[in-house]
Amino acid sequence: QFFAHSFGFEVNYIENRDLLPYRKYHEFYYFTLIHEKIKTLLLKTKCEDFFSQNDFDLEYHFFLKETLNWNYDNWENLKNLVDWKLTPNERRIKIFLEKNSKNIHMAQARHEQEVKFPKGDSQALKTLIVSAKRENCPIEALVHSQFPFFSFQIHVEDESRNSDCSDSLVLRNFIYFANSYYTI
Repeated sequence: QFFAHSFGFEVNYIENRDLLPYRKYHEFYYFTLIHEKIKTLLLKTKCEDFFSQNDFDLEYHFFLKETLNWNYDNWENLKNLVDWKLTPNERRIKIFLEKNSKNIHMAQARHEQEVKFPKGDSQALKTLIVSAKRENCPIEALVHSQFPFFSFQIHVEDESRNSDCSDSLVLRNFIYFANSYYTI
């Protein structure tokens, strides 16, 4: 929430807060990924993939190297253009994401406050891109359009049930991402 607020998004108590159970609520919800960049943290990885020089590891490093300097428009093109309008490298990236990620995840929501869209025409919406949502919360995750900054409202650390390892899928993928990002 601080991350979003520092870029101009509003943070406030959720609507109908009085109808929530006492204190914070601890419900599992499905959330939908709506931006390709956030998928880098929620890839369907296996423990043996990390730093292994296998096909997945090599494609992941290609993906990071190619998207390192991408801006808002590059990510929007990947999401919106038909395949034949993509460059060969963009198509390769799109195939990598489609093959190794899914759009719907389940995690625990337990916040009483949530990030809201900034009022008026705001540069914040091009700097931080809404990248995940769920039925009652239009902003569950944000990514920075150029830098490797990610922010979740939902508790994705509880998302380990989608992994073949016992640890947190998102945390493990973030460490892999951060290490790979800074070594390319």
